[in-house]
Amino acid sequence: MVLLDSGPLSTGDLKIYCEDLKDRLQQVPQVSLRDLGRVVDVFEDEEVKSLLGSERAGVLRIEKTKTQDAIRVTTAVREFLELERQRQPLLDLVVVNDMSTLIRDRLQLVLKNAVQGIVLVFCTLWMFFNLRMSFWVVMSLPVSFLGALFLMPMLGLTINMITLVAMLLATGILMDDGIVISENIARHLSLGKPAMRAAIDGVKEVSGGVLSSFLTTICVLGPLASLSGVIGKVLEVIPMVLILVLAVILIEAFIILPAHLGHSLGHTGLDRPGRLRRGIDQVLRWLRESVTGNALSIPSVLGFVSLAGVVVNDSILLVLFLKQERTTGADVEDSARRASRLRFRAILLTSATTIAGCTPLLFETSRQAQVLIPLAVSVCFGLLSSTVLVLIAIPAAYVVLADFGLVTQATQKPEDQQEMARH
Repeated sequence: MVLLDSGPLSTGDLKIYCEDLKDRLQQVPQVSLRDLGRVVDVFEDEEVKSLLGSERAGVLRIEKTKTQDAIRVTTAVREFLELERQRQPLLDLVVVNDMSTLIRDRLQLVLKNAVQGIVLVFCTLWMFFNLRMSFWVVMSLPVSFLGALFLMPMLGLTINMITLVAMLLATGILMDDGIVISENIARHLSLGKPAMRAAIDGVKEVSGGVLSSFLTTICVLGPLASLSGVIGKVLEVIPMVLILVLAVILIEAFIILPAHLGHSLGHTGLDRPGRLRRGIDQVLRWLRESVTGNALSIPSVLGFVSLAGVVVNDSILLVLFLKQERTTGADVEDSARRASRLRFRAILLTSATTIAGCTPLLFETSRQAQVLIPLAVSVCFGLLSSTVLVLIAIPAAYVVLADFGLVTQATQKPEDQQEMARH
């Protein structure tokens, strides 16, 4: 090392730190080291080393483009490394930081919770409906996911951490429309109607409420897509995926599910309930006649947002049935009481299946699930209280508004009067 007046000159890599060295070299034709400074003997500078354990190593960083699949790229890299190990047995090729494992863990988390949710939802529905109806309602869950995955690339969406979180969030709210429609079809079928006619009438009766709940859910989720800043860029994907999945399930619930139920139940009808179902019906009938810690975080707030869609949907359908009851000429109190009884099972089923779909996430112990547990807590325990509020507070509020003259008397259409006369 050469010590200059204005700084050191390192002879190892010829890095010059003095400002006036160029001027000195131009003025002196032949330059010796004593002209530049004083030569001293020092230790060698410590170099930057890459170590793997205690061995020297070279680092090769491999990245993918935005359009490439991380899992496929990782698979190709590992296959290449295996060939190189055979060609160069003296080299030790080791993968030290594989980021695709996070994506694999999230995919496994989604698949595992989806399977567990389907099983729990099916068992819950089987307590109230027969095997055929429970099967077709549960099948709407994988159909909606497959439809959303097919349409996501058209919107520029890929499978990543945020979209997987949105799909986990959608798992608990997907069954809402299918349960409402199938339960109403079962009610019309119990009145003695043919299966296909019961499917048509059941869908037509609740179509306005289901469509309104879908639009209100869009109104709740839509503002999240317009947030600005870093948080907005992260959260804008969640409402897009949720709205896409809900749109697919809406089409499935209006078109595919009634067709399946109409053909399937046309051969068998409603099965005679077993002992378990009769016991559950008795408990529900008694409830209907006699009774009728996590910190606040971004995942829990997202749980509240998804909870709002379910609660609004149940409230709209309850008010819709209440208004239909008033068209028969009954007073507002009797209409509210009868509407609560008619929608009791559907609302309870909606809450129960949503809680069942989110329950596996509550007991997850993996690191990936810790962020999503507050979301599941918000949905599950929020539904426990909101179900009681919808069945009691909404009819009571409607009666209060009617007492103040803020609710108009609904009139019945002539064709509806003829239909009621026939039944």
